[in-house]
Amino acid sequence: MTDPALRLPEEILLLALDDAKGTIEFGSLWQHAAGGAIVAELLLGGRLRTSDHKRPRLEVVDATPLGDPVLDDALREIGAARKPKAGADWVSKLGGRRDLKERLTAGLVVRGVLAEREGKVLGVFPRTQYPARDGRPETEVVARLERAIFTETRELAPRTVVLVALANAAGLLPNVFAKRRLKDRKERLQRITTSDAAGAMTREAIEAMQAALAVAAIIPVFFVTTT
Repeated sequence: MTDPALRLPEEILLLALDDAKGTIEFGSLWQHAAGGAIVAELLLGGRLRTSDHKRPRLEVVDATPLGDPVLDDALREIGAARKPKAGADWVSKLGGRRDLKERLTAGLVVRGVLAEREGKVLGVFPRTQYPARDGRPETEVVARLERAIFTETRELAPRTVVLVALANAAGLLPNVFAKRRLKDRKERLQRITTSDAAGAMTREAIEAMQAALAVAAIIPVFFVTTT
């Protein structure tokens, strides 16, 4: 089992990072997946619920901190909002934080999962890199994904269902599995993310992230066609 201290946003980050280089590929959608992971953790942790209205919004039902700085800050922000917002809005906002990677990597560095070193882009511009230091946590994450995607098991934990859906929607699965293998499992991936067994809260987090990704895909096209 994955280290219980390893939260969904951290698992997403590990999938996005190149283990050797300690960098994330330019153009990666990992932050949208991380935003969805934050919302998912709060939903699954019983801190949030979706309002039963014509236009559903996220509501705080329990403001008790989870003991994770990133999640607890998100919970406070959602609770302090003047007007309730839809899940997709929070996924975009929380995932769009400029310091999100630094905050997530900080916890992983402290726990010895990642190392921290200074490097340069094109040999000129400084940047911080986060190569793997202890590969076991990510290996366990990948093993969960392997079992979920490449077997027919129906015994999947809600967090695993969310992780599969977020990583798939953000294009992170090819970082750890061959594209040919994934191509043969398209139907399985679809079943995982749409199954009733996933549970209501799991589906809410998945749908919020997918809606946020749809907006992210539309915005660049809008600017290209209007400028």
